[in-house]
Amino acid sequence: WHILATRWALDSNMLPFCLLLSAYFLSRHDRHKFAVQAAAVAALSTSVYAYGTAYVFAPAFLAAAFGWLALNGALTLRRLLALSAIAAAIAAPIIAFLIVNLLDLNSVRVLGATIPRYPTTARYEESTLLFDLSLERLLSNLGELWHLLLGNPVRGGPVAHYEMRGWSAMAYMSVVIAAGLAAAAHRAMARRDFGVHLLVAMWFALALAVGVIVDPSINRMNLLWLPAIYLAAWGAAAIRPRAALCAAVAAFIGLSGMVAHQHFRQYEDFAPAHFHKGLDAALRRAIETAGENELIYISRHMTQPYIHALYSSAAPPRRYLETRVMAHPNIHYHRILAFDRFVFLSPFERNPNEMGPGALRSESRYRHLETAGVDLGGIDHYIFKIPIEAAALGTLESDARIVERHGIFAYSYPKNSRAGGGASRADEPLVRGEPAARSEFDLHLQDDELIYFKRICDGHDTRDLFFLRVIPSDINDIAEKRRQIGFESLDFPFGRYGALHGPQCLARVPLPEYGIAAIQTGQFKEARDGTRNELWTAELEF
Repeated sequence: WHILATRWALDSNMLPFCLLLSAYFLSRHDRHKFAVQAAAVAALSTSVYAYGTAYVFAPAFLAAAFGWLALNGALTLRRLLALSAIAAAIAAPIIAFLIVNLLDLNSVRVLGATIPRYPTTARYEESTLLFDLSLERLLSNLGELWHLLLGNPVRGGPVAHYEMRGWSAMAYMSVVIAAGLAAAAHRAMARRDFGVHLLVAMWFALALAVGVIVDPSINRMNLLWLPAIYLAAWGAAAIRPRAALCAAVAAFIGLSGMVAHQHFRQYEDFAPAHFHKGLDAALRRAIETAGENELIYISRHMTQPYIHALYSSAAPPRRYLETRVMAHPNIHYHRILAFDRFVFLSPFERNPNEMGPGALRSESRYRHLETAGVDLGGIDHYIFKIPIEAAALGTLESDARIVERHGIFAYSYPKNSRAGGGASRADEPLVRGEPAARSEFDLHLQDDELIYFKRICDGHDTRDLFFLRVIPSDINDIAEKRRQIGFESLDFPFGRYGALHGPQCLARVPLPEYGIAAIQTGQFKEARDGTRNELWTAELEF
């Protein structure tokens, strides 16, 4: 976790320190000073904005803290109500956010602030047992937690953000951590000492329970590491005789030295490629040398390359929002295909959804197009500047196909250059002509495709499933099992055929080759009980 905190600017890094601050104020409490207790509760309540695991941990730790204060004679009913009110007031926006999404309500604005509804299922619903409780998943989480703490925490593949080959998170500390837990419990029970050791032990136990409820990983389990260090020190201090304690300390020093050697020597050998060393400098050079009529391609053989483009170009957020193109808008991790003049597809890639070794070999054959001076030694990314005219004249056949399928050059690509036309702008519609049918989405029929288009659109408009029923002219043209209902069902999520183009939505759905008598289409919303409610419908007759 220490490696992760220094290498990866993840929002979860803030959570342990919010909890540490809360635990500090609790440990410094004075039964006559309400302000110190209020500071502890405020720090704990603030933690719910740091990371999703706090949604589970913070209420449980607050209850444990109240119990701990009561054991120490520092909590009256009046103070309990006042501290609860402070916690509720600070966490009110996140509580409202959870209510809006759990009950599937519309986004609301309160005092100028937006409480948003997610366009898809929230990750905290998919990554916790609270919404999908099953024995199989419970046992799976227990196994993963055991493997994470006492085995190899990166068996799923290399993770340069925190990988240390051959080292587990807590295997070499587990014995002294267990000793620290036992010492804290014994002291509380035998001596009636409810000091800071018991408080940290409760923190550790609750963090361990979160690892069972939430799918465990190094960053999701980051609540565990700070109390683990404290308990390891507390357990080591309880070792007797002194010779055994000295041996334990020497073992810790030796192990720490081995970790440091691997981190500063072996880790540095493979980490640069994973962190895309040289990419930002290469991007800045490409931006400086590219003309107005040149697109900048960046191979997508890396994690979220658009972030590097945003950083290197200092692109205004509004320009990014107006020009971005997303492959599948209704998934947790957005895959950005393009924004402004940056394109995150290889210009030699025929199918943007399937990037195989052949496409990579194509890139290596065209390295003479590279102009950014990227050091390719062990680094798997390439930057190309491609004149827009080359794409327009069909010099790169596969590039033309990308344009055709995704419209990723809608902002700067001169689609009508052969006819003397100018560049297409983001505020011009992607589909021209009168629609064949109007509804929530305008429907256009072009080249054996049914086009769904909406001029002003966002993720909320595309989150629900689209239904498409094709009624054939000859019933024998469809499968026998479909003949009984009289149509072929081609339901689809928007991301399968479409993308967001700035403020516009466009999906191109290929139609069957047989004769069609009519089409019924629209969107429906599936309720929690499984029933489907139609949001809008449209019909086309042939």
